[in-house]
Formats: sequence, C-alpha cells, structure tokens
Amino acid sequence: MRTFVIYLLLLGFLTACQAVVQTPAQTATPTRDISSLPAPTQPAVAETASPTTIPNTPEAQVTRLPALFPSSTPQLDCINDAEFVADLSVPDFSTFVAGALIDKQWQIKNTGTCHWDSRYRVVFSEGAQMNASAEQLLYPAKSGALAVVRIKMYAPDLPGNYRSFWILQDAQGTRFGPRLFVQITVGG
Repeated sequence: MRTFVIYLLLLGFLTACQAVVQTPAQTATPTRDISSLPAPTQPAVAETASPTTIPNTPEAQVTRLPALFPSSTPQLDCINDAEFVADLSVPDFSTFVAGALIDKQWQIKNTGTCHWDSRYRVVFSEGAQMNASAEQLLYPAKSGALAVVRIKMYAPDLPGNYRSFWILQDAQGTRFGPRLFVQITVGG
C-alpha cells in the first residue's frame, strides 16, 4: 500500500511538471525569408559623428583619502633612510655547530620619508652568505615606524669566525640605510 501511494505521488508530480513544460511544437517562432530583401546600399552606422556637448554639466571632483597602509605606487620626491635600533637575536660571536640554523633578527627604524612596501628588499652585501637567499623581503613600514629584519642562515661546515653583511634596497635597486651584520663562530 505504501509503495502504491509513493507511486501515485510521483506520477502526480511528473504530470504536473509536464503541464508546465512547452514542447517545440507548442512554441511559435516567427521566421522571415530575407532572401527577397534588397541588399543594403548605405552603411547601418554613420561613418562620422559630431561631438555632443551637454550644457551646464558640473565637472567631477576627486577627493583623495589618506592610505592606511603603504601603497604599491612609487612615492615621488621621498627619501629612503633607516637606522639600526637593536640586535634582537644572535649576539656577536655566538657559537654554533656546523650546519645549525641561525635566525638573525635586527630591529630598525624607517627614518626616511618613503613608506616601505612589498617592493623593498634586504640584500646580501658581503662576507659569508651562509646559505641564505641573497634577497629577502623587507617588512613593510611607514615613515617613522619600527620594523624587524629577519634572515635565516646556516652555520658553515668549517670551524672559524664568520661575518655576513646585509643592506636595505628600494624598488629601483638603490641601497640605503646602515649595513646590518651578524658575526658568529663555528665550533670545531
């Protein structure tokens, strides 16, 4: 009995849907034989247009809002500069075993008038690169803000003293600010 009721409901549903759907035979589509029409002799669109003037139209005024974050567009006539504030990790002459990870961090201050955005870098300058990428992203910072520079390096395989120097670079490749360095000892 239950199966019979489900069957009747399903049949009723399908019948109701069939009444709403139109078949192609029920839909009339007007057609027109265009083979007997004369060929056009003039273009459908005018080839020249005269300018249209709308009288008494006020000009649009644009108001620029201050940016909350550094923009990615170049800032004209700004000055790039920075100053060293503090070593945050790896004091000078820290001792490492060969191949150990060195996570060096410096705190610096953007003392220039340019805002540092995603186009600014920290680049290797001289000394031992210690398996670090030669170019690192510089933390974005507005003028006057503090930033942390972080470089991950690996202690060389041979015992000895090593120094690695790094410097800031703007989007045009101009280097600026103090040379940042790490000085370590690899134990034997």
